Amino acid sequence: MPRRKMMDLNTVIKKYDLSARAEGLSEKTVKHTMNSLKYFDWFLDGISDVSQVTADDLKRFIVDLRGRKCWATYRRPVTKRY
Repeated sequence: MPRRKMMDLNTVIKKYDLSARAEGLSEKTVKHTMNSLKYFDWFLDGISDVSQVTADDLKRFIVDLRGRKCWATYRRPVTKRY
């Protein structure tokens, strides 16, 4: 079986950007996802091979996000004002 080529997260981010724009996703969606991926890359300290990312890495990232003030209300239900 041929060896897979290692790919860093920054390369994946660039590939996502091209793919998302080709699919016609909104600029806001692309920017939000790009920012999230860049933050994930920073969180993982610039991982050199995305195949090494584990489910636990993703869980730790989500826990970290939920612990930050800007994400504190992310999962809170929206109440209607009348």
